[in-house]
Order: sequence, then structure tokens, then C-alpha cells
Amino acid sequence: MRLQRGESVAQISAILRIRKEMVEAIEHGRHDLLPGHAYEIGFVRSYADYLRLDTPDVVRRYKAELAAEQSSGQFNLQVPEEEQRFNFVSVGVILLCLAAAGAGAWYLAKQQGWLDGNRPLGPTVTETESPASTTPRPDTVEPAPAPPAPVSTAPVVAAPPSPPVVEAPAPRPGGIVPAAPGEQPTPATGKEMGKTNADARIVFIARRAAFLTIGGSDSRQPYINRTLALGDSYRVPNKRNLVMQLSDAGALDVMLDGAFIGRAGADGAALKDFALSPEVYGAAATPPASAAPASPQPEAGPAEPAPVPATPPAGATPD
Repeated sequence: MRLQRGESVAQISAILRIRKEMVEAIEHGRHDLLPGHAYEIGFVRSYADYLRLDTPDVVRRYKAELAAEQSSGQFNLQVPEEEQRFNFVSVGVILLCLAAAGAGAWYLAKQQGWLDGNRPLGPTVTETESPASTTPRPDTVEPAPAPPAPVSTAPVVAAPPSPPVVEAPAPRPGGIVPAAPGEQPTPATGKEMGKTNADARIVFIARRAAFLTIGGSDSRQPYINRTLALGDSYRVPNKRNLVMQLSDAGALDVMLDGAFIGRAGADGAALKDFALSPEVYGAAATPPASAAPASPQPEAGPAEPAPVPATPPAGATPD
């Protein structure tokens, strides 16, 4: 079919990208020159498709031809010369390695004296002294007198005085971070909230932005539910059963009964369902009295007339 189409083996090799020797081996039935069954069947299929033959029939006939040659023993695979050369080189390298290992082992045994019989191969047992050669030891041995201890003549250096211990502020209950000595609260320069809570004992002042929520059992709506900015203040109602939610406990300064006691907690710590009351912050149940009220004076009644002395009778001697 190739000759009828007027094409050469070189043209088929270039079109199908199969080596020229492979194309000639397929045409002449030289299966021993092909790489393997899978490759040569693929070459035959591509060749038949290019010549527009009945590809399945050509492949079937080619496989039958291969099977017949294998059963008759005529089909022998030849090992490529490069692979044979590789095997010879590999065997030579292995033999050289074995020879080098043997020579190294012989040299090591020669150096250790194992080949000359000078050194035993196994561990030796140390000879022990016979009882007759041992010298009896005295029952008691007087210890040698200890040398006198040297007298140190180095001058004695007094230890430096230890630095004074600065006492940390005593922790207060309720999660409060106490204020450091001399620390001042943040100035309340922002919005003043809760002005109607005139009897408030707790006042919060924001050091930075923080979201504050305070509710109670006697109110359906929270008393405050908003973000306090820097300098904002809030007067907490003086009520029982208050619960506080706070996004950043370290953002609020706490004023209790007019005194700065610290911050509502650690920086970044969130408070949830915190029972808020002056007692939680360590205050007494009632605020300290600023001044004792004056005792009431009884109301004055109508002035009584002064008694008029009686006039003694004439000739009487006055008492």
C-alpha cells in the first residue's frame, strides 16, 4: 500500500514520528528488531490508520502472527547492546567493591594482630591473685591527721544593702485592678451619662472606647446599652441586683463613693453577667456619712412672765 501510494519509508517515518528502522522492521516482519509488543502494536495501528486500511483486521492479523512465532519458538527478543554493556559495567563495579572490602578487612585484621595469633578473638578473663600471695591487712588503720585549715587573710566585704521592697497595691474584690500609688483617674471630659442617678455610689470613666450594658431585675430595659468613648462617664444607679456586661474591663476607671479605686478588670478581659454592686467592689453596705446631722432642739413655748416680788408690810423685817 505504501508503494502504491508512492511514498518512501523516510516519509512514513517523518509523518508517524517512528524511526526508519522500525518502519522497515514492521514491513519485513522483523519482530526481533522492535522494542516490545505494546510499542510495535501501537506502531502497526498508527501505520494502518495512515494508509486507510482496516485497522482492527490488520492489528488482529499482526497479533496472530506474533502468537504463531512465539509458539514455534522462532520469536526471540534480543537484548540491546547498550543494555548488555550496562550489565557488564555493573557486574565489574560490584566485583571491584567486593575486592576493596575484602582487602580492607584483611588489612584491619592484620593491624589488630588477629591473623598472627597475637590477639585472641574473644574477651579474656583477668587473672586473680592467689590467696597465698595476698598480704594480710591490719584490722584497724589509724587515719592520717588532717592538715590545719588555712586562715584566710582576705578582707571581709560587706554585702550591699538590699533595695527597699515596694509593696504592691492590695487586690480588691470583684475583679478590680487596684490603682497604683499616686495614679489618677481619667479626666471625665466627655459625655456625662446617668445624671438623674444623684445617689450613685459607682461612677465609670472610660479610658478608651468600650461597650457597656447594665440591667436590673426591676427594669425591662437596660439602664445603659451603648459604647463609652474616651472621657465619657456614667453614674450607676444605686439599686440592687444589677448585672453588667463589659467588652473591655480595663477600659473603665471605677470611682467608688468619690474615691478612685482602679479599673474594672484586666485589659482586654470581657465581663459577662457580672453582679455589680458597691459591696462587690469592697465598699460597706451604706455610704460613709459626710457629716453627722445636728440634733433637733425643742420648740420654745410662750414666754412666762417674770415673778413680781411681793411688797412686805410696813415695819416688817425683810428676810
